[in-house]
Amino acid sequence: MNDFRTLLVPALFALLTACASSGSKQPDWVNGNSSQYPAQSFLIGRGQSDTRAIAQDRARADLAKIFEVRINELSTDTVNYQGTTDTEGQQSIQLSSTASREVRTRTDQIIQGIRIAELWQDPENGQYHALAVLDRNQAANDLRQAIQQLDIATGREISLAKQQGDLFSQIGHASRALELQQSRYGEQHLLKIIDPTGIGVSPVYNLAVLQTDRDSLLQRVRISVEVKNDPVDGLASLVEGAVAKAGFANAPGDKANYLLDADLKLHSFRDDQGWYWYRGSLQIDLLALPGRKSIGSHRWDIKVSAVNSDTALQRARDEVSTKLNRELRDVIVAFGSTKQ
Repeated sequence: MNDFRTLLVPALFALLTACASSGSKQPDWVNGNSSQYPAQSFLIGRGQSDTRAIAQDRARADLAKIFEVRINELSTDTVNYQGTTDTEGQQSIQLSSTASREVRTRTDQIIQGIRIAELWQDPENGQYHALAVLDRNQAANDLRQAIQQLDIATGREISLAKQQGDLFSQIGHASRALELQQSRYGEQHLLKIIDPTGIGVSPVYNLAVLQTDRDSLLQRVRISVEVKNDPVDGLASLVEGAVAKAGFANAPGDKANYLLDADLKLHSFRDDQGWYWYRGSLQIDLLALPGRKSIGSHRWDIKVSAVNSDTALQRARDEVSTKLNRELRDVIVAFGSTKQ
């Protein structure tokens, strides 16, 4: 027994000494590439701090920056892609935020898969160094499956759009197909970051063709505008401008197949601090002609203030214009979605 203890103690001491020695040696990833987590298979990020937790957070953030840069690139690319030229040669930008919004959501999910693979403390200065890693294969497989599902869903929406006899039902399905492919555009963008080949999955549908098809359907909606109440003086012009910007066609009553009824109600008052307020709502009702069958309605709340009455009224007018130009197309297209 004594002989066994005599042999065991030196063996344990040698083992402990070896662990301490390997722990004090600076890992290769601190200032360079990681041999254990090669770039072909992993995305990596590094972090350094006096505390373990902050070093880990910085490592995750360093890896996440790879995606943040590409998200900004995608937003710019989406703006450029949505550039259109009308029949009079005027170029306009219709930014669809679907792709960039979806890619941000997916990025958040991917970032949740980032893990801290290694942590090393420098024995000389006590600084913690953390290595964050993301498995390319696992993340890429998830994205490929998502892309496949989006392509299947797009095909289904295209087929349904062709089967519809109602114009707004066609618009609803065509818009959904476009949204799905815009989401796919974002997924593909992320996959190209993660996939070492940078190729991703070849598209099944042409995004430009889908948008052209949807916009052609929008042009078949010929809208005549009627106004019930107009406290801002010029509501009809604001609505007609928003209708054109949304991609629909303005038309006189005898040429229109839809009527957009706009009703703006505002209440003005002055508060105890001397500020002038306008509060109320703008409601639109879309009616099919002839017969005035209701297609859908929507209401926006309006609330503005200013130090004088004229400025407050102008702000109310600007608020109405902003809401119409920003949201009218999506609101009217949604009327088609509710018919499905």
